[in-house]
Amino acid sequence: DESTPSTSPSEPIGETQTIYRDLLTFLRSPRPDLRKAAAEATLATLVSSTSLSSDDGPSGNNREAARQLTSHDVIPPLCKIASALSPDDHGSIEALAALNVLCSDDSMGNQCVLDFLEARGVGRMLEIALSSPPSTPVTEENENSKKEWKSWRQQVNYACALLANATRTEKGAVEFIGRAFPEEAIPSSMVKRDRGLEEEEEEKGDEP
Repeated sequence: DESTPSTSPSEPIGETQTIYRDLLTFLRSPRPDLRKAAAEATLATLVSSTSLSSDDGPSGNNREAARQLTSHDVIPPLCKIASALSPDDHGSIEALAALNVLCSDDSMGNQCVLDFLEARGVGRMLEIALSSPPSTPVTEENENSKKEWKSWRQQVNYACALLANATRTEKGAVEFIGRAFPEEAIPSSMVKRDRGLEEEEEEKGDEP
């Protein structure tokens, strides 16, 4: 049976791989409550490690947490969880926060951004950034409306931060601006690569 994941800074080194594999399993769980708990655990692992860093930069613990999470391919499931827009967010805010920490990491940030792009993160974040605000107006008496607006603002802010991170790479910048510009405004290498991918997809679609 699946149970709620947890993290502990004092886990024996020999159990590290098992812990991160289990965390990935929970992130991919079909149960929303387990995905939310796993997103919270992922963020807690990164934040608790970051809090140990000095003013001169991230600590070794932070680098190791980011390295382990990246090597276990947590970016795609985090992107899926982040896309869940609902009043109780189902872990979306925690997933978005974790993605921001990973994509901003000094040692693994570039790889995380590439994984984020492969997981179609730009499209997912644009949907969040352009999402409509809650329909319920904010009032002093309505606590639920305050919570909905706060969650929506957090999700939009995190999504915009991730979009800014994505444009650090050529591929991310091209995906962000889309194909509305003339081809001469887009690097030829990217145009040729994308055309090749489109042709491959068309060939696969024609197969019986």
